[in-house]
Amino acid sequence: MNHVYRTLLAPILAIVLVSLSYADVVELKTGQRVEGTFKHATPAGVVIDVGGQTITFEPEKVRAIYFGTAPIQTQPGPSTLVDAMKALHALQAVTSSGLSYQEHATRVADAKAIVDRYLADAAFKDAPSRDPMKLAMDFYVVAERAWHGRITGGPVGLASYEAAGSHPAVARCPKAQAVAADPSKRARGASPLSSEAYLRGEALAYYGLRDLFECAAEQIGRAERLSP
Repeated sequence: MNHVYRTLLAPILAIVLVSLSYADVVELKTGQRVEGTFKHATPAGVVIDVGGQTITFEPEKVRAIYFGTAPIQTQPGPSTLVDAMKALHALQAVTSSGLSYQEHATRVADAKAIVDRYLADAAFKDAPSRDPMKLAMDFYVVAERAWHGRITGGPVGLASYEAAGSHPAVARCPKAQAVAADPSKRARGASPLSSEAYLRGEALAYYGLRDLFECAAEQIGRAERLSP
């Protein structure tokens, strides 16, 4: 019979221990699982032996420890229209109040996961609010890519600029499209060999973020009007 124990090792460490008869499993907060032979867990670290090699994890990075076969990981269920609209409204609120790139990137990733699950649900494929919701999310993604290119630079920044500048959603935001096409907004760090997508993305990063946020807000309002 399986027994579940909860052990508090430190304020930052709460570990679930499940007693079974198979390999032990350390589950990290990232979702990664490491199988082996559990050694011990203290406020200093969680130790597991994997094929004769001792591996130590910082306690704050560990979600759970299972003695035996861990429960099957399940994918989150579909989002509802309410879930997706809440995620978009939350994103709109923080972009209106001013925030750092890191905060923006984190919020965009969280909202996109929720909105994408809603958009992928076949039950809502004909909902009139789908197009404006997808477009609003696309505008936030374009802004994140352009902003990432601006703060990163180098080959990684170049790829981010090109992803932003080539995204089809830009054409559906007239103000942002005008910025991307304006020669006076370009070539801050470009070379003569820079691609058109790079130049467009760079222009958006320096002059078009607010326009993208405004277009996203307009689409969120449109989605609300079309929602039941």
